[in-house]
Amino acid sequence: MFRPILAAFLALALCMPLATGPAHADKRDVVKIIGGLAAIYLLKEAIDRNRERDNDRAAVARARPPAAALSPARSPRPSRSPQMPDALALPERCHVTYRTDQGIVAGYGARCMQNAVARPGLLPPQCLVPLATDQESRNVYSPRCLRSEGWTSRTAAQR
Repeated sequence: MFRPILAAFLALALCMPLATGPAHADKRDVVKIIGGLAAIYLLKEAIDRNRERDNDRAAVARARPPAAALSPARSPRPSRSPQMPDALALPERCHVTYRTDQGIVAGYGARCMQNAVARPGLLPPQCLVPLATDQESRNVYSPRCLRSEGWTSRTAAQR
């Protein structure tokens, strides 16, 4: 991101005409030159750190197994750790019921679940069910499927 700006700055600095006359430099000019060089060095270091951070993120993304490597029937279940006891807890506020042609259907609202659960990346995509309600279509997570994937309601998790 900084490379074009830095290149334009350096090109402009090189194109500026120097003062005509004998070259002389006092202490202020030397300080300005050293300060400019230090600023360029700091910009270079910031660019290098940014590039390393991007490379680290790309390495983490490459280290994850591709989605095709996972079993299509089941997603991996994380172990419940003491640090995240509610990692697979279903928020009660996301439980919804809709009236459809087949009757009343209960589930967990997809948008609410994405915003409310501790780790939304663990929501199993095979549990997502599209519903055609009277007003519009909705996406909900099937409670039975979520239970089979290891998700529990908060009341069961609190015991």
